[in-house]
Amino acid sequence: MRRSSSPILVRVLLLFGLSAWSLMAQATPPSPTHLQAAKDLYKTIGGTATSEAAANAMLSAMTSQNPQLAKYRDVLEAWFKKVFSGGDFEGEMAKVYTEYFSEKELRGLMAFYQTELGLKSIRIMPQIMQKGAMVGAQQAQAHTQELKDMLTAAMKEREPAAEEKAPEAPK
Repeated sequence: MRRSSSPILVRVLLLFGLSAWSLMAQATPPSPTHLQAAKDLYKTIGGTATSEAAANAMLSAMTSQNPQLAKYRDVLEAWFKKVFSGGDFEGEMAKVYTEYFSEKELRGLMAFYQTELGLKSIRIMPQIMQKGAMVGAQQAQAHTQELKDMLTAAMKEREPAAEEKAPEAPK
């Protein structure tokens, strides 16, 4: 379980990091109707529940990697809930959606997610993502030695260059 939590944590942190970066890069604010369409879509696809599940996955990964944090789980849960379920996380995520989808596209996605197939995709997507994370972890584990070899080769290649540029110690 520990191995499958780590790729999920990395993906979630990457998602949140990219989301934060894209919010800073957005030039013009979306229209109120565009923003509302994004909020509606976010709610329809279970945005709050998804972010809570992601927060729980991060929390589990943190406590499994650092068991000393387990006794502070209640504090961590409160923080995750405040950050990812409270405040204006939904509004900020809606802004991200408006950056990538027009209002018309958001309304099209809403229409899709209200169909039988759309509802099914919402319902099973967490299982697909979980299994995908497990596949990713298995693939990464199967190629761990290859990564070690590549890093070792790169270090050998780059270390002499770093030593040549390093200033001499005073005598």
